[in-house]
Parts: sequence; structure tokens; C-alpha cells
Amino acid sequence: AIKTAIELSGNGQGAILGLLGALIGQSKIIDAEAVRKEIRKSFGAKEKILKSNLDAFNKGLEIAEGD
Repeated sequence: AIKTAIELSGNGQGAILGLLGALIGQSKIIDAEAVRKEIRKSFGAKEKILKSNLDAFNKGLEIAEGD
């Protein structure tokens, strides 16, 4: 799973967010939009990094939810 997350995201930070997305997609332990809001808050000033991290998170959700 970690190898796949790194391959999809291209870096370690994105891999962590991809795995977080997969965890949330499977468990529904927290609202995905709340996590997206925190990602935006943390990386909002860095547009390229923000997009990459949101993409990784969303991809993890998508994989976990089977879409």
C-alpha cells in the first residue's frame, strides 16, 4: 500500500495523505471535507504543493471507496 501511495503521489508527504484518504474512505472515522479544509489551511500559500496533496488525498479516498 505504501509503495502504491508513493507511486501515485510522487513523494512521501503525498503518500501519507493518500494513505490517510484511503483510511478515511474505508472507515469514515472523520469527514473527508474536514480533512480537505485542514490540508488547504496547512498548504494554502503553496499552490503547487496544495494541489499535489489534495490530489493524493482524493486519490486515496477514491481507491478506498472503489470509484
